[in-house]
Parts: sequence; C-alpha cells; structure tokens
Amino acid sequence: MSPTERLLAFASSDDPLEPSELQFFLELIADPGEALSQVAGRVTLVSPGAAGQEATPFDSDTDKDIPDPSTSPTFSAETPTSSSNEITDNWLRATTTISTADSTPIWVLEPYVLQQLEKNDGHKAFRSELRKELRLSVEGLEKKLSSPQELLKLISTVSARSKIRKAYHVVLKARKLNRDLNLTSLSLYAGPARRASRTWRSRWPMHEVAPAEHDKWIDRREVGAWTLQAGWLHTGDASLKHDGRCHEFLAFFARRLHLVGAFLLPHHGADSSFDSRLLPAMSSIPLCIAPSKPGFGRGWVHPGNAVVGDLSAHGNHMVVVSHSPESRYTDTLTLEF
Repeated sequence: MSPTERLLAFASSDDPLEPSELQFFLELIADPGEALSQVAGRVTLVSPGAAGQEATPFDSDTDKDIPDPSTSPTFSAETPTSSSNEITDNWLRATTTISTADSTPIWVLEPYVLQQLEKNDGHKAFRSELRKELRLSVEGLEKKLSSPQELLKLISTVSARSKIRKAYHVVLKARKLNRDLNLTSLSLYAGPARRASRTWRSRWPMHEVAPAEHDKWIDRREVGAWTLQAGWLHTGDASLKHDGRCHEFLAFFARRLHLVGAFLLPHHGADSSFDSRLLPAMSSIPLCIAPSKPGFGRGWVHPGNAVVGDLSAHGNHMVVVSHSPESRYTDTLTLEF
C-alpha cells in the first residue's frame, strides 16, 4: 500500500482504545515494514504489478519431472531470502514453493497486487483535501508522505488525525465515492504447482479435530458444492469491476486458473468489486465463497444481488461464510502427482 492508501485505510478506521494498540496502529500506517518486522522477523513488501515475471519450472502440466508415486518424498518449503523491510518489484521474491527433496514443485503460495492504484481519481481528491485541512503545500504534503518519520509525527496528534478523517469524509460526500475506496489488496493463489495425475475427496470429520465447543464445529451440509480442484484463489478487497484491473488480474493468474476449485469473491462479494468475466476465465467451475455477514454495515449488500445472479447463471455454487461457526467451510482433497 502506498502512503496515500495507508492514510485512506487509517481515515476509514477508528482509533484503537488501548494505548499500546494505538501506537502499533500508528507505526503500521507510517512504516508497515518496520512495524511488522518487530512481530514477524522478516517482512517482504510486494510492490504492485508483475515486474520480473518469468517462466518457472511449475508452469508445465506435462508429466516431466513428476516424481514416482511409489516413493515417499520428503517436502521442504522455501521463500526466497530477503532482508527485513525489503521492497521488491519481483513477485517471485514473495512466492513460497513447497517442493519434494529433489526440488520438484508441488504446492505454491503466490501473491499479487494490482498495478492500478495511484491512478485512481479519488486518491488525488483526497490528497488535495488533505492539503487544505493540514494547510500544507503540494511539496509539504509529499514530504510528509514520503518519510515514515514525518508521517508518524503527523498522525501522532489527535488534531491531525481528526483533520485527516475530515478530509476523507469531505471527499466521499462531494464525489459520491465508495465509502472504503478499496483498491489496494493482496491477492493470493494457494494451490498445486501443476495438475495432479489423480485427485479424490477425503473429507476430514471435524469432530476429530474440533475445539472445546465441538458441537458447533461441524461439517457444513452442502450439496454439489465441492470440486476436485485443490487450488484456492483469494482476492481480499481487490476492486476487479474495471476492464484494466480485471484483465490484469486474469493475465497474471492465467496459468493457475485451471487449478482453482475455490474462488474467494472480491470485497465480500460486493457488486461494485465483481466482474462476471472472472467466472468463464476459469476452466473449471469453482465454488465461490463470500466471507460476509448479510445486512452488516451501512446498508452494504454482501454478497451483492447481481453477483448472486451471475454465479447462478454460470452454474457456480456459492457459500456465505460469516462469524457463525456453523457457516464454516472446509475442503480436504488427496492429490497424487
């Protein structure tokens, strides 16, 4: 997230009540890499776009390099090493690949962030209103946004935080923009590196691994909702209802789409973030999941009526997962490569 995006996220949120939580929140807005490195040890910040994209050994669906199924391979997980708080344009640096001992890729965790962020007109309007509220010149605001120390100093005062939030609400009201202005969001493919030679369902009984209140942690009763594709494609709050963003998203994950069995609908399945072209782009018919609570928020409709209609028209099943344990969705497959 750019400094502008981080301030938008800040302006749309309330201050944490606990002093320690507030301090971490402010540090996270000012310098996310530094703040998270205190918790996670090593942090890689993924810049938007697909710079550095290149063919990798797990692109192929052929039988080449597939291990002998009669053997019992050992596995290793590797994320390319990088220094703490490193910013990189190369998405491969943030990709984790699980491989056999002979380096045959089996599973991939591959992130991506859309390029089209600062081009958003709402960001420009927000910065313009910020300058008015904070009485700063263009150069003065850019100086504060470009320096984590200056940004932290700015948002550390109650008065400045109030002015930032006022600027945010003025822009929303004047331009009739979506309340959250979600554009930056991490998308993630988590799934097989290549097509499996054989796949079968292996539903794990939840009562065997359930927590203390196991009576609530039961398998969801769905008919025909499960597929035999093991890949999950998470979209977070990505705003994909736009020709350029939808095309960019599909182009990046093109080599993964035929492996997707579960598609997490963008922004809780909101109509304003979903493009119906996402569904036919996947060669299988994935289960669509909307993590949402119907009726929640300021009149938001999650999932949206148009999204529900599109899914039905394309033959997709959908499940809505809320805060209720009974709504949980689990999926267990056995793959043979």
